[in-house]
Amino acid sequence: NKFFLKLEEEIQAAKQNGNMICIEMDGNAKFGPDIIPNDPHDISPNGHILAEIIKRNSLTVANGMQQCEGTITRRRVLSNRVEESAIDIIIISNANFYSLLHSLSDMNI
Repeated sequence: NKFFLKLEEEIQAAKQNGNMICIEMDGNAKFGPDIIPNDPHDISPNGHILAEIIKRNSLTVANGMQQCEGTITRRRVLSNRVEESAIDIIIISNANFYSLLHSLSDMNI
């Protein structure tokens, strides 16, 4: 997928330049409860791709941090069911930024 290739190029360029990384995105990727507690879905194919990018680049999904309150970022009510998912995500890097988020008492998603 060209999107994920370009995203990883941008992440690597930012890291090489010593920049902190904070990405907020609708990744159209479900991570599942192993990465985002209470995620109602299993990891999706796009979730696998994005999880590998996160792992390779030593990033963190802020939605999965203990300080994060809330899980569902998309909710749609249909006539016969309610669809809920956690597809809007925040990805961070850099020890300083990570420390800043850890100092927060909570973060609402």
